[in-house]
Amino acid sequence: MNVSALATAVVVLASPGLAFAGPFAIDTSACPSLDAEEIDRRVRVELADVATAQEGAGSLRVTFTCNDAPKGMATVVISDPITDKRVERTVPLPPKLDRERVLALVAAQLFTTSWLELLTHPSPDARPAPRDPPPAALTDRALERANAEAGSGGRARGIELAVGGLADLRSLGSGPIFLGGGFVRPGFFLGDHLRLDLASSFATGHAARTHGAIDATVFGFGLGLGYRSSGRASVAFEGHALASLAYARVVGTSDSPGFGDATARGFFADFSLAFGPSVRIGASHLALEALGGLALPKLRAAVEGDHDLVLSGAFVGARLTLAAGWGGS
Repeated sequence: MNVSALATAVVVLASPGLAFAGPFAIDTSACPSLDAEEIDRRVRVELADVATAQEGAGSLRVTFTCNDAPKGMATVVISDPITDKRVERTVPLPPKLDRERVLALVAAQLFTTSWLELLTHPSPDARPAPRDPPPAALTDRALERANAEAGSGGRARGIELAVGGLADLRSLGSGPIFLGGGFVRPGFFLGDHLRLDLASSFATGHAARTHGAIDATVFGFGLGLGYRSSGRASVAFEGHALASLAYARVVGTSDSPGFGDATARGFFADFSLAFGPSVRIGASHLALEALGGLALPKLRAAVEGDHDLVLSGAFVGARLTLAAGWGGS
């Protein structure tokens, strides 16, 4: 490099709004209305996953150009090392309060849009090969991300169906009873991590008493929110909050003279929180969650000469869940 070229390089690197660090090259010099430090931070946050997917293929280059006239426009240009393409989008200049965040999101979406080309498997005539093609592993990572976000606007959208087994311990304060059963839980994605869950469940239990035995059956239907820390990681964290309407039927059978059989039934509200680890198995997730909850109002089956059976109040339990999703994260 001669002295003239070196001087030019020094001037470029010192220019305001131009940042080169690690996998990023962000140029805001043609958009003085942007907060250079804030847009730099926002772009790095929004492109963190993109940078991971293309690691080893080259820098992510993003250039911002703004026209600050009334009804101003902003142009975002990205250079994609995976497809060897230059992609740009011009959008109305966002409000100043939210400008950096919105434009950083536009930049992230441009990379995903560029990678969507990989889904069409274009012929060499339709799209010449890059001068320096990236390794196949990089293309595969880009393809996986583009496939996951195709048509989703960058957010997970779809459904999930979960089935599983449940084990609850109720009537904790007066002669516990163990309930075992199963559930079905369809969920609807609200974002990358959050779902709206519906749940229906069935459980039965048996408890011995001094003068006989008690059998309990509980049906429930609920609505709640589900959370998964990652839809793509091998191991993730699951959490659920559920509010249910439950119906219980309790049958007491006597085996002692002087004590008769009895039946009790009723509705109650059931609120629970569950959390635990989740393991990805192909396109499915297997989760084991600990659970705690509270049932209201008081639902009690009186037992002569022994502890009553109380299905309301505090309870603990566990859930083993197998879930498969379509169109989500």
